[in-house]
Amino acid sequence: MKIRNDYGFTLLELVITLAIISVISAIAVPNFINSLDKSRLRSDINSARVIQSVIELYDMEQADQLNKSDFENVMANLIDKDYLSAKNVKIQTNKAKWLYYDNKQQVVVDISLSSDNIKEIADGLNDNEKEWLIR
Repeated sequence: MKIRNDYGFTLLELVITLAIISVISAIAVPNFINSLDKSRLRSDINSARVIQSVIELYDMEQADQLNKSDFENVMANLIDKDYLSAKNVKIQTNKAKWLYYDNKQQVVVDISLSSDNIKEIADGLNDNEKEWLIR
């Protein structure tokens, strides 16, 4: 007489469970990655807005105007004179950078060297956010 062990799961139940988890993961992970990239890009846009405001404040308060063609020097001056905190000034989007764009007279986020995925995400932003980007 054979005693049957009713504890645990059968192999078929485990395989079906793994298949369901795999399908859910295949759907959820790309959406999660896109939402991270989108939030990083929006963070950089908001940082560009803050930097633009700080530059305007500096120009109003200080007699010496900033040479905006050398953006790294502009950032260094703003940090040295306590207009910006150095620990908070980092770009989040991969291969993007801040520039002072003379045609617009504002700080923008340059994503021209970023991946196609970032550019597709940028297409989905609203018009107010897009004006802070260079593609």
